[in-house]
Amino acid sequence: MPNKDWIKNLKPGDQVTINGKYVKLVERVTPSGRIVVGGATYNSDGSMRGGSSWNHSWLVEATPDIIERITSKETIDRARQLARQVCEGKIDVDLQQAQSLIDLISGWNEEAA
Repeated sequence: MPNKDWIKNLKPGDQVTINGKYVKLVERVTPSGRIVVGGATYNSDGSMRGGSSWNHSWLVEATPDIIERITSKETIDRARQLARQVCEGKIDVDLQQAQSLIDLISGWNEEAA
């Protein structure tokens, strides 16, 4: 069984992760030990209050490794989203920006070869 002692020490402003996928800040901790994060209330064991088997989330300790993994994924996802918008013509680029993108991406192809 995972160690849940870290939950007992949470206070407003502390970082937690939701399901190990999203980094959020604790908004408040009630006198009964319930934890409010992102407008949702979690029980003192970290399980979401009122969650169902289809829609359930839980608090996971925000360790440096988990935070790094989450922020890395968010950065990569954001880069992909912007690249998609450039490809679809939703973001205009000038000649200099286009050349910079070509140089950058061409460098990836050479590294992969």
